[in-house]
Amino acid sequence: YTGERESVVGEFEGNVFNSPNDLAVTRDGTIYFTDPDFQRSAAPGGQPKTRVYRVQGDDVTVVDDTMYNPNGIAISPNQNTLYVAGGGEQGTLRAYPLNNGEPGAGTDIAEVSTPDGMAIDCAGNIYVTEHAAQRVRVFSPQGEELATIGTDANVTNATFGGPGQRTLYITGAGTVWELELDIAGLPY
Repeated sequence: YTGERESVVGEFEGNVFNSPNDLAVTRDGTIYFTDPDFQRSAAPGGQPKTRVYRVQGDDVTVVDDTMYNPNGIAISPNQNTLYVAGGGEQGTLRAYPLNNGEPGAGTDIAEVSTPDGMAIDCAGNIYVTEHAAQRVRVFSPQGEELATIGTDANVTNATFGGPGQRTLYITGAGTVWELELDIAGLPY
């Protein structure tokens, strides 16, 4: 490792991205990322749609261009499902089957409100931050709501860390919260 920065991908079909936001990487190095338009006005150009992309080597493909402002993204522990949350105030959590690394058509598995980041635990449960609702909701891989973690401010993201990966860290509104859990998470 040299410490030098290197661009992985800077454009698609001749245009820069809108505002790449969150990413998830599979064990084989395939990168999936969301490209909402939150900061599009900060730079010239951009894509005509908000999308979810896949980067494998030098190949960049569109996973989905039907979700408005896709945001949080994560991969299941067994690497056979890609999850993306987006859509604004009346948003959705969508699951895409991964067959030999190729994403299939997405299926909406839960409704979420202004989704932002997400994390996954070792059982495959999905922790979706709901920005303006000031909470993290936990869903099973099938979309069943399992729990709600409330905060006292807008939340932006969540990840696992700490001893044994059993601490859920939640960010938002200039704050980092930590919550000790009985289940380990997957760090990204």
